[in-house]
Amino acid sequence: MMTPEAVHYGRAGEARAIRQKTLDVAYALHPERFVKQASSAPEVPAMVWINPQVGKAARQEVPGTTISTADDPEHPLNMGDTTLMRECFSEKVVQ
Repeated sequence: MMTPEAVHYGRAGEARAIRQKTLDVAYALHPERFVKQASSAPEVPAMVWINPQVGKAARQEVPGTTISTADDPEHPLNMGDTTLMRECFSEKVVQ
């Protein structure tokens, strides 16, 4: 198991190497404790989660959530409401 922090910051490979070295030393010192063969550290996962969502879309991907993007069908710019657009593009220039 790798922590999300180790995978995110690219330290998972180093952590795996340390674990493998520990397993190799344990096998060398006590081969009788290993039933069939020496153990190997698990491969580094591509992604890890703290709390994975199973079968649900992330909040960002659901239309009408608090995180709104321009491609959201319920985004004000896609619903004919130009108030937000006017507010964004009508900066007052102070001289």
